[in-house]
Amino acid sequence: MINLVKAAALAAACVLGASAANAVSLDPTSAPTGLSYTGSYSTPSDSNCPGSPCVKMNKNDYFLITADTGYTFDLTSFQFAFDGSAGGKNGLKVDYAPGTPGSFTLSVVSYPAGSVHTYNSGFLPLAGLTSLKFTDLEGGTSLVGNIQVNKYVPVTPTDGTVPLPAASVLLLGALGGFGLVRRRRKAA
Repeated sequence: MINLVKAAALAAACVLGASAANAVSLDPTSAPTGLSYTGSYSTPSDSNCPGSPCVKMNKNDYFLITADTGYTFDLTSFQFAFDGSAGGKNGLKVDYAPGTPGSFTLSVVSYPAGSVHTYNSGFLPLAGLTSLKFTDLEGGTSLVGNIQVNKYVPVTPTDGTVPLPAASVLLLGALGGFGLVRRRRKAA
């Protein structure tokens, strides 16, 4: 019984560890296979960037990350900074889809200019995305870098099939159940 518990724990660790290993840092100068970038932005490599290279946007410029058809990705974190040249009016809008499409705004009022700030998805979980758009608001310059995502993954099938990692956990549970039934029959 102890060996069965150890085997189940090892299988769960392998399944859970596989999803954590998918984290990638996006390079705004070159989209990885499965994702594409569009927008009006530049990618400087200088000391003002929160990570190098970064995305630099002026008023109404944007940077759009789109997953290929049938794929999604999870945003885990990104860093941003405002240059402060707009007289305290810098802002960065973040739009996301699908699920319940939404957006949020990061403002120089809450995040002082000239400093690098980190957005962590613990504030607002952004999972299962097909698109993510950063837009500069109000003027000034917004810089975004160190964009961390869980690597894009195929959309979960909706036809009732069980993905392989879930099937392996179910199989281990069933085998454990058979083992318990067998042990009880021997004891009786």
